Amino acid sequence: MKKSFAMSLTLMVVLCSVPLYSMEKTESFQLQVNDVSGLEEPWPLIGGLPFPEGALTDCSQIRIVNADGEEVPAQIDAAATWRDGSIRWALAGLTASPQGEYRVEFGPHISRSMPERPLRVEEREGRLTVDTGAAVYEFLPDRLLPETARMGETVFLAGSGDGAYLVDNHGRLSRAAGAEAQIATEIVKEGPVRTVVKREGWYVTDGGERVARARVWFYLSAGSPYLKITHSLIFTEDTNELWVRDYGLEFRTPEEPGEVVFVHRAASDAEKIRALTGRRSWENVSNERRQEFARLLSATKEWDWEHFSMIPDGQEVYMLQDVYSHFLERDFRAVFGRDRPEGLKSGVGNLWKEPWEKMTEVVGDWGDASYADHGLTVVMPQLALQFPKEIAFGPDGARVALWSGRSSRELDFRPLTLVNEYWKEWATEIRGMDGHMAPRMEHAGGIEGLSEMSNARGAARTHDIWLLPRGAGHDEPTISRRTKAASCAPLLQPAPQWLTATEAMGRPLHPKDEERFPRAEAVLQDFWESLMSGYTQLRRTGFISWGMAPSLRHAKGPFYRLAMASDYGLRRNIWGAYARSGERSYQEFGSRFNRYLGDWELCHWTRDNEYKGTLAFRFGNDRGTPPVHWGDYGALFALQTTQNWLLEHYFTGDEYVMELARMNAEAIREHWDGETLWPHGPPSLNTVITAYKMDRDEELGRMLRDVIHDLIDLDAPNGFNDEFKRFGALYKVDRDMVVLYNYYRATGDEKA
Repeated sequence: MKKSFAMSLTLMVVLCSVPLYSMEKTESFQLQVNDVSGLEEPWPLIGGLPFPEGALTDCSQIRIVNADGEEVPAQIDAAATWRDGSIRWALAGLTASPQGEYRVEFGPHISRSMPERPLRVEEREGRLTVDTGAAVYEFLPDRLLPETARMGETVFLAGSGDGAYLVDNHGRLSRAAGAEAQIATEIVKEGPVRTVVKREGWYVTDGGERVARARVWFYLSAGSPYLKITHSLIFTEDTNELWVRDYGLEFRTPEEPGEVVFVHRAASDAEKIRALTGRRSWENVSNERRQEFARLLSATKEWDWEHFSMIPDGQEVYMLQDVYSHFLERDFRAVFGRDRPEGLKSGVGNLWKEPWEKMTEVVGDWGDASYADHGLTVVMPQLALQFPKEIAFGPDGARVALWSGRSSRELDFRPLTLVNEYWKEWATEIRGMDGHMAPRMEHAGGIEGLSEMSNARGAARTHDIWLLPRGAGHDEPTISRRTKAASCAPLLQPAPQWLTATEAMGRPLHPKDEERFPRAEAVLQDFWESLMSGYTQLRRTGFISWGMAPSLRHAKGPFYRLAMASDYGLRRNIWGAYARSGERSYQEFGSRFNRYLGDWELCHWTRDNEYKGTLAFRFGNDRGTPPVHWGDYGALFALQTTQNWLLEHYFTGDEYVMELARMNAEAIREHWDGETLWPHGPPSLNTVITAYKMDRDEELGRMLRDVIHDLIDLDAPNGFNDEFKRFGALYKVDRDMVVLYNYYRATGDEKA
């Protein structure tokens, strides 16, 4: 044993002393496309490219080639650097078939060529025009959404700029348009192959009153007519006084469609399963059944969809998911209906009082409209699971309701409303294992105590929408494959063997290896499937809870423990699991959870010196006041989350999660004085370390160095200054060591 260890140590020292990469030769690694759509035509692909420290300093020395060795036009932007300034992560954008095979080549002798027809962005007199070569989108300075869009001579959007709307509980209609909306534009990414435009502004009433804020990202790719929209609604007002009846996006078209096609299906047996009871109930569930449960909320699940065709004929036709099974409720209710348009009414009506053509259980993610010389498909990924949602088409164009006013509910965040209309049996019937009400609910005064106000001001809710314009004709198989690619994006990813070898994830990882370690890999897979199977016992779906993590500790105590949004290590290790395996289920869960945390745990809007970065949903700012549902307790900034937002950005190019990371870093710089952090313990330093590594911020670097040096005591038995520890010198020493290791990796500080 000793000899083996010594030989391994000697080998490791020798390997570490030899440069792994020579800058004098061309290197390469494989890219994988994890695709479930089967789409064979060009599609916007974005993927992260990791590099080992010291291997590369210039993104122009990277190119992508296909299986025949031919260069594929690509845009490659640096996303993160190592301590020595070399590239740690780059983001590659290309418009190519998800069925292709691709390889990255890099080195001093590599140069990347420009595409024949690069994407062009032009700003003139406040107007912004983006020409992808396949479509042209034009934005006006005082309107949030694209005003017009065309493919060649075919106009498929006209007068759409003021289509971001909101109806509040007072019946007032607000739009993100006009001078009072104060629309601001930022070109987040600009290049020959892809562009990301960020716009934000206010929802304002006809009287000029601001009721909420919108923040939107538009993704466009060279050679593609498709537009991805990430829309974030930010609640800026006291939600005990002002809330939402209906909000969404209108995309106006020059004419009425001749035919509209929606999709739907019946709920599966697994979706309909009743909640199991008892602490040990899952021990008797077979692995096969667990796997079925684990796949339930996955976008990759294959369902048998049916098409439902409607002719608008002067009316608005719509597809609505009113209710989907959630928490302990097991109802499914979806509607295909029609309504003669009268503009957006106060509350937009009630589906039970308006004509409907078909009742069903679960609707799909998309609707498609056919016009005289073109078509337009609108996609909202995971629509049903985020109910109440709808997609509609009518004489004025397409509409996506992110909270549908046709449902019988309002987006009212007051706790009693949420209990009565959303959580229902879960909130009123479930008790702890000893039969008593959960301690957190007792602290709140039980169900009656929920009349106490809980303000959602500062929270956000974010959705993705795709517009897929097409030429004339109605090729249903191709449309279905495109919508699948929009709902379940093809993932462009480096081979796990390469990724883990670079250590760009920030710590050593071993790629998934079922040949050498079959039992270990089987245990990891079984754990993951068991964790995901818990979703059927307490299904966290709907506008409020979609993306919430399962709690690993819910079997140890009352169900109300599930109200906490965090689980030790889960959010971080999900991205490690994805990196080492390339398996989609990890990425899908990690992305949902990241967005959930970003929407509900960060404060997106502040006033009167409220915390920037604190939990928005709360009874109060202190740890002793229980949250209703959306997190743990208020803090100066989100803890242990920045790294995961960044990793998702490095893998996928998602700009919303990058915004979250920057917001958190700003909160740290603004509020942290080097002392306030300590009540939450040393792991919080990892958040600061990660924020520092984003841009190598000198101010954060100085703050870190001062605290780390205070933490270290080289004369102490374990090297730590016990004055900074809450529970004694030996309490979670390994946790502190990891902090010091991460700090050393980030800074090279020899004292650490």
